[in-house]
Amino acid sequence: MSLLLLFDRDGSSTVPISDLDVLTRKTLKVVFTDEIVTGSSYYDVSNYSISLVDGEGPVEVKSVLPTNGTSALELVLLTESMTLGSTYQLTANNLKDRNGATISFSGQFIYRDTKVDSALRSIPKHFDKRPTSILFSLMAAIGEQDDIIGGSRSDRLVIEGV
Repeated sequence: MSLLLLFDRDGSSTVPISDLDVLTRKTLKVVFTDEIVTGSSYYDVSNYSISLVDGEGPVEVKSVLPTNGTSALELVLLTESMTLGSTYQLTANNLKDRNGATISFSGQFIYRDTKVDSALRSIPKHFDKRPTSILFSLMAAIGEQDDIIGGSRSDRLVIEGV
């Protein structure tokens, strides 16, 4: 999990997300408190921006990973590389919940190197490690479960014998 500070864009309503998890240097997962409609605005990368709070320059959101169904509790963003220890602000606009309400929010998080990043770096280059690959999905799932069950608090994955 990342260190996350959430706030509504105008401060008038409840923040619609419960968690933001840094999966890898180029992948973020946002968990919503209610299902979001996965229509065209959900997949439109212009509805998302990531800016560097303690430095200069944005991080481009390259794509939104597809979900199954017409609504989702999660959103996975593929981005440019983030810098270790830097604070970023994620802003989303024009999303819709199941009741048709428009959702916009901002939140700050600190990028930290994850166990998944470490594991993917140790896998030979000829394997498909793109965020849409089975290998990547498997590693991300293992990393998330490790966080949930209280695995090592060190974000460095130590591979025995390597």
